[in-house]
Amino acid sequence: MLLSGGGGGAGLERNQDEGGARAEEVDDAALRTGDLDTARRIYRWFMPLLHLDSEHDLVQSIKLAEQIMGRGSERVRPPRLPLSGERRAAVIAMVENARDSRP
Repeated sequence: MLLSGGGGGAGLERNQDEGGARAEEVDDAALRTGDLDTARRIYRWFMPLLHLDSEHDLVQSIKLAEQIMGRGSERVRPPRLPLSGERRAAVIAMVENARDSRP
């Protein structure tokens, strides 16, 4: 499976259109039917978001992504602080780009 990893997106896999299929479900279906072009397109679209989980500020990034998608707040508990500056702008751009270009 290219996208599913037992919830490896720390909440990002929930960022979907209301009533829509999760990206990993569409990816799995594409793989089962041999539609590798669709599977690759979804993989390439979603992978930058999954990489947010491997950064030092993963909690802040995931919470900001959830807020952008209308499913939570970016508020974090101390000692963490919300993202700011260039990093915040980069995460917002990444999430909005993914939201607006969902396959």
